[in-house]
Amino acid sequence: MKTKPHYRLWYIALVGLFSCSVALAKSLDTNQPNFVIIMADDMGFSTASAYDGWIKTPALERMARDGMKFTDFHSSGAVCSPTRAGLVTGRYQERAGLPGVVYAAPSNPAHYTGLQDVEITFAEELRKAGYATALMGKWHLGYFPQYNPIRHGFDEFHGFVSGNVDYLSHYDNTSTYDWWDGENQVVEEGYTTHLITQHALNFIDTHKDGPFCLYVAHEAVHDPFQAPGSRIKRGPQKGQPVDAEELTQEEIYTQMMVEMDKGIDAIRHRLDKHGLAN
Repeated sequence: MKTKPHYRLWYIALVGLFSCSVALAKSLDTNQPNFVIIMADDMGFSTASAYDGWIKTPALERMARDGMKFTDFHSSGAVCSPTRAGLVTGRYQERAGLPGVVYAAPSNPAHYTGLQDVEITFAEELRKAGYATALMGKWHLGYFPQYNPIRHGFDEFHGFVSGNVDYLSHYDNTSTYDWWDGENQVVEEGYTTHLITQHALNFIDTHKDGPFCLYVAHEAVHDPFQAPGSRIKRGPQKGQPVDAEELTQEEIYTQMMVEMDKGIDAIRHRLDKHGLAN
């Protein structure tokens, strides 16, 4: 009987707008590790219980307990696009050509910038080494076709290309619909955090025999502040449902954190199920 190959998992949690650079060896041994990279957006590390915060995040606590917990860790930039450019290329954002935010509004010159094809991403290098690669969630490295994640080494992409979308309608802050399957816009209903998690789980199931690299780029807890039961703020259904529960911004933020943490827990359990979490 053919035995299933064993792939170790490298699990990287990025809390808030932190980033890391991935240095790849020219050749990988036969026991190739899987990579799961998780990024939260605009999250203050001190809000999570893993860092003695007031919001219970048991999945992050488990990761901190089982892995390595950083107390002094820095991203290459203070905002979205530069940080992500630094993460995927391993270069300072200025060298990668993205020193500032890529804006959604066409009236802003920065709308037309993006990650150039001369830049090498970790996804491209891993794909050369035989890895299946995927990005689930936020890209924010360019709006035009040449900047799509599929053009930068990712086999699969489910998510949005702008800096933020309505969590329920998936419209960006210029009222443009922004939800993608690869290079195609698709209509997909659901709370953004839940969709990102589900696509991540599907990818793990499909590629459990590895090796794979999964980049999970959550929108949470970036604005707009919306819980799963909140009103839609953008798009044709703005204001719906009219009977949505009224919550304070702190309560909404807490729910956003909790839903993301549940998603991280689901990913960890799915890895456990397939014997990949060691």
